[in-house]
Amino acid sequence: MAQQFAAPNGLWILRKDAQKQYNLAPSDLDGIRPISQEENPHGGPHDMFRYNVIDVQALVQCIQVYADPSTGPNDLAPRNGLRILHMRALETYSLQPCQLDRIKLISIETNPHNHNAAPMRYYNLNGVQVRISLIRGMMSWFLNGVLAGSFTSNYSCC
Repeated sequence: MAQQFAAPNGLWILRKDAQKQYNLAPSDLDGIRPISQEENPHGGPHDMFRYNVIDVQALVQCIQVYADPSTGPNDLAPRNGLRILHMRALETYSLQPCQLDRIKLISIETNPHNHNAAPMRYYNLNGVQVRISLIRGMMSWFLNGVLAGSFTSNYSCC
């Protein structure tokens, strides 16, 4: 199957630069379509991919990556609607732990059933649902046409 490309839309960024600048995992960019693919001019084993900056920024916003180095995994997101427990999200939506690692927690609480157990971690339910949509390649409906079909259906975890 031939590679499908997104239409150019303003500024572009190389895949490796997007990963560095926005703190993305190598597979995160597999969820959006590049605007071009070229042979590596330095003779490297990997082709060069260019992406629309607006698509990368929308992707970062959706998966809530810590793009700002001053924020870290211990910073909590503000609560926004219903919340869901980490284990319940894994079980209910058949997720892997690495798929939730990219979502900011809204609270960490002592386990009331066993104080020696791991703390209970809560996420915004809508943040988990957005992540699921992204993983399953259905983000174009969520972004109301911002990316207009830039997402592919082969998004992988981690």
